[in-house]
Amino acid sequence: MKKYIKSNLTIKLFLLIASSLVTVSLIICFIFSIVMPSSFEVVQSKNFEKKVNKIVEEVKNKDNSETIDLTMELFALENNIYIEICQNQKVIMNFGSSRSFIDENNLDFFYYDTSVNSIENIVTKDVAIAQDTDISKQKIEILNQTYDMLIYGGEMQTVNIITSIINNIIPWILLFVLIISSIIAWYSSKFITNPIKKLRNDTKQIANLDFNISPLNDRTDELGELSQDINTLAINLNNAINKLHSELELEKQLEQKQRLFFAAASHELKTPLTIIKSKLEGMIYGYGDYKDHEIYLPSTLKTATQMEKIITDILNSSQLEDYSIQKINIHLQPIIENILEQYSELISAKKFKMSVILEDLVIIGDETMFTKAIQNIIGNAILYTSELSQITITLTNNILSVENFGVNISSDQVQQLCDPFYRIEKSRNKQTGGTGLGLCFVKQILEKHNLQFEIIAEENSLIFKIYLL
Repeated sequence: MKKYIKSNLTIKLFLLIASSLVTVSLIICFIFSIVMPSSFEVVQSKNFEKKVNKIVEEVKNKDNSETIDLTMELFALENNIYIEICQNQKVIMNFGSSRSFIDENNLDFFYYDTSVNSIENIVTKDVAIAQDTDISKQKIEILNQTYDMLIYGGEMQTVNIITSIINNIIPWILLFVLIISSIIAWYSSKFITNPIKKLRNDTKQIANLDFNISPLNDRTDELGELSQDINTLAINLNNAINKLHSELELEKQLEQKQRLFFAAASHELKTPLTIIKSKLEGMIYGYGDYKDHEIYLPSTLKTATQMEKIITDILNSSQLEDYSIQKINIHLQPIIENILEQYSELISAKKFKMSVILEDLVIIGDETMFTKAIQNIIGNAILYTSELSQITITLTNNILSVENFGVNISSDQVQQLCDPFYRIEKSRNKQTGGTGLGLCFVKQILEKHNLQFEIIAEENSLIFKIYLL
């Protein structure tokens, strides 16, 4: 049980709040029971003193004994007091009832008759007063003679009655306070601990990477603000983790591409290297036809040149990842015209029908890199288009389009054209000297310039489009 109380915040808060409320209530009741009678006594004494002074003045100014008797008797009855008029410690007159103020069980004093004694028929009695009865003494002038007026009861009787009432109801007040304090303490502790429990569960969810939590929208205090902060933290953590997952996934894809790239590069380099090695061994050891060095050395050099080109393309592609482009204004029309001039002999040899429509278009980018990209696109179109076919190049409406006819490839092949070392017909590409890195290089350059492109395979033609917006 002790362990449960120590670990349960609701019960601890309940006990703390309840004990605080009960303690405050006890202090208030104690102060109330002490201060109220005293304060009431002071107020009553002042009021009663004013009344006594007033009646003394009234009696002083009266010259009729019956009027004095009636006035004093009414005063005694109205204020529920007992009055004795004394001279030389002898009671010569009394007013009111003595029964309310004389204790019959106390043998230390006499019991007086309650009859009213007239000034004219004075009856003297010895003064005998209960020791614990409150008495106030006042000088009074009656018919030009001064007497001692003893007043029994008055304000102290009222104070004693109030004190008695307070003492009787205090236990019930304390019981009521205890019940109300327990109810208030319980709901207060639940009001405080429920959001704390929710915050604890929310943090446990976050620790378990479950970010599906909701804030305390109905709370505008510090706990509500803390809940909002925890919810914001969960959202930020979720976004950060998702971003990290995306980056890791991208990193995995890049690693996979790198592995595939190096595997393809190794394969591409291994073939010409094996050919060169075989030819050189044959020439060194004089195997068969390889004895004739003059025939096989040129073909060996050609293979080595092809391998060098592959290595150069690989280096260019790898260096482009970290290459920082220098953006300047590029006039595309003279660049395309210059590239076509370089391929003019091959175009004439293959007897192509060329359709070229160029607008004077200026873009911002790296001129060297962009020139290489356009050269690869146009070069592939010229190299891999059959003789007597047609090539169309247009530069209009911010679109560069290169279409070569006489080519039939499937949509699946189109999706792979930009993959490293991919060839549609490997034997033909080797004959023309292609490495399979041209369009991969083009894709990297265009992505560096944030330009969109697409390759469209149509019936008997292939279109490469660059959107220059």
